[in-house]
Amino acid sequence: MQRRMLQAGDLLDARGLLLEAGYATAPLKRFDPQTALLAGGILAQWHSYLTINQASAFLISICHRDGAQYESVMLADFERGEGLADLRRTADPHELPLTAGPGVIGAKGKLHEYTLRTEPGRHHLYGHAYDCCKGKEPLLFDLIVEEYPGDRLVLALPGNKGRGFAYTQQLGCLPAEGRCIYGDREYRFAPATSFASLHWGRAMLPRRFTWRRGEAAGYAQGSRVALFLGEGPLDSQAATENTLLVDGRLHKLGAVQWQADTPSGKEEPGAGQCLRDQQGRLDLRFEPRVNLGVKAGGILSPMRRQCALGRFSGTLRPDDGRVLQIADMQGMLETIRWGY
Repeated sequence: MQRRMLQAGDLLDARGLLLEAGYATAPLKRFDPQTALLAGGILAQWHSYLTINQASAFLISICHRDGAQYESVMLADFERGEGLADLRRTADPHELPLTAGPGVIGAKGKLHEYTLRTEPGRHHLYGHAYDCCKGKEPLLFDLIVEEYPGDRLVLALPGNKGRGFAYTQQLGCLPAEGRCIYGDREYRFAPATSFASLHWGRAMLPRRFTWRRGEAAGYAQGSRVALFLGEGPLDSQAATENTLLVDGRLHKLGAVQWQADTPSGKEEPGAGQCLRDQQGRLDLRFEPRVNLGVKAGGILSPMRRQCALGRFSGTLRPDDGRVLQIADMQGMLETIRWGY
């Protein structure tokens, strides 16, 4: 059963434990990082943006965990079937805003600087890395993402076995405009055909976990559609991560089964995925076009992130019962592992 939260207030009690679990269509809860630390564990905070169209995709993430800042960028060229992935780890994390609202997130080094600036109704992502991918070519990007009025997916969920929590927000199918330049190649994003999504989170999670996530965005039969998928270290009894946004309205989905699109049904490098729910509301096949990954070392907390960027086809059924035919909708599936 999906439990909707309606009352605004604090996210955590005086012991750092989650007061209420469920989903909402707006950020109702107040997060206090000092209170979160009282429960013990490892606090993770992240801001991640995906911008995608039929020709290319750009993904930027800034994450704080265990006293370090992880800054990753990925750029996929679908026509060439290749891409780049760059990860930097610094031991002096910059302070992050407490909310997903207006604020500035920065990352800076000797040869790189990234800025994620949120203003009312829009997001501005810009920066450069002159030593991208160990100095092979310079990377520059400048993107504007506009918000539509309507719902967003907000989740407050406990961790599996009652340990920890996650408070997340997701926006999807936002028009994006701008460009990325890598070496002598330029990748343009026009708002009529390019879509962005935001994944924001504050979580107290175990040292070791695996999290699988998915996102897709585009138009289906005249409707603006965003899809969010997820399974991992969170207890989904109060609400799942699986959600549709159709023309700005949120539609919750139940559990979704992920199965490798192979003759044996077992995972293989570069294989697609079949995704289905038990209620017959989601039946999709994902075809990867570019696979990218980053990893960071460390004895206590290694990290690995594998991201498949590609397209979804199949059917989706929102709450009103109509069937949306999905054909080559752009998106991604990713697996994040900590402490593997």
